[in-house]
Amino acid sequence: MAKQQSFFKTPPRDSKLSWIQKHHIFGGSLKYRKCQRPFDRNKLVHIVLKAHDWAAFHQRGPGVENRIRDIAGACHVKIQDLAVDKDHIHILISTSHRKFFLNFLRQVSAGIGHLLKRLLSQVQIQKTDSLWLDRPFSRLVSWANRAVVAVKNYIQRNRQEVIGFVPYKSRNHPLSKFLAKWVGRFSTA
Repeated sequence: MAKQQSFFKTPPRDSKLSWIQKHHIFGGSLKYRKCQRPFDRNKLVHIVLKAHDWAAFHQRGPGVENRIRDIAGACHVKIQDLAVDKDHIHILISTSHRKFFLNFLRQVSAGIGHLLKRLLSQVQIQKTDSLWLDRPFSRLVSWANRAVVAVKNYIQRNRQEVIGFVPYKSRNHPLSKFLAKWVGRFSTA
């Protein structure tokens, strides 16, 4: 008996779309918008919001953290872990519906922008460029003990680097290796 063909073509193995689908990631420096942001109600979501250097979140840490926690409560999202770093924010969340997750992302992005705009206007500083460097990065994390512990350790390490307890150590993430290889294929040099 013949196998039914799929309407959806599988992407080439070394393409960005293939990487995104395999690793359940979206946004950030991938700059790929032609697929849906991954979501699974049975998994945690690790979100990274990367801002321009002028944002200096760590100087406004408690205000930013409180704003994120308020938004999470309103959006039916449970925060598992949260770290506010110098120019980026790590959030580990769980929620039951995709619409809650997407609403949370929108409100956090806008809410922090409004908070910083209000704080900067009090000292007569006006920034015309966008607060966020890229779209929010998100990836799914299983509830397996090792996966959750690895993400929480990563977030804790970021927290300690901001405080100065631990020196900064550059990350050698597989995504960085993939992007360097992928971009290298198209360079003319």
